[in-house]
Amino acid sequence: MVENSEIFKKQINKMDDAELEEIMFIISAVIKDFSVLINAIHHLKKLYHSSLSLNKKLNVVDAFDSISEIIINLLNCDRGYAFLMDDSASELWSKISKGSVMIRLPISKGISGSVAKTGKNENIEDAYEDIRFDKDYDIKNNYNTKTILCVPIKDNSGQIIGICQALNKNTGVFSPDDEQILMLLSKKASYILRNCISNEHNVPFLLKLRQLLDV
Repeated sequence: MVENSEIFKKQINKMDDAELEEIMFIISAVIKDFSVLINAIHHLKKLYHSSLSLNKKLNVVDAFDSISEIIINLLNCDRGYAFLMDDSASELWSKISKGSVMIRLPISKGISGSVAKTGKNENIEDAYEDIRFDKDYDIKNNYNTKTILCVPIKDNSGQIIGICQALNKNTGVFSPDDEQILMLLSKKASYILRNCISNEHNVPFLLKLRQLLDV
């Protein structure tokens, strides 16, 4: 335990100001009393290592897959996704490695579309009780969505460029702590996805985005 604490201290000392600010943001959101301190540290360590993993991703499909995996692991949920906006088609899109499948969701429908339009976080405890919920995903994938946590992905100027979404918390419903963690992950996802798309062929972000969407 002491050894792990020393390792964690060294990791903290190596972080830059932006990373430390993220750490303090989580602490202020998660630590409501001393009894949850250990749980907070656990989340901090997982988020830190997840960030290191994301930083290594140079391919946009790998990045989408990694973000999905990190959401599932960090929030203890069944499914996780990141989507980017295609303003010209009024859609959200993502790409997964399995079968190189392109997923598209209309911005005009569903919880994800609502978050993409308003920029407001949504923590839904019963999806089918929310009139905005789009059942098409469940029907097409033989799935039963119960709980949803969805937050916007924003660029450095605050413009909404996509969403991060978690489905079906494995134990109960998504907590305010889960929401704070997903918000921080969305900031990391914004940086990583934009860089992946720009760097794949060393072309500007918007041009590469159009190339991907036109495939």
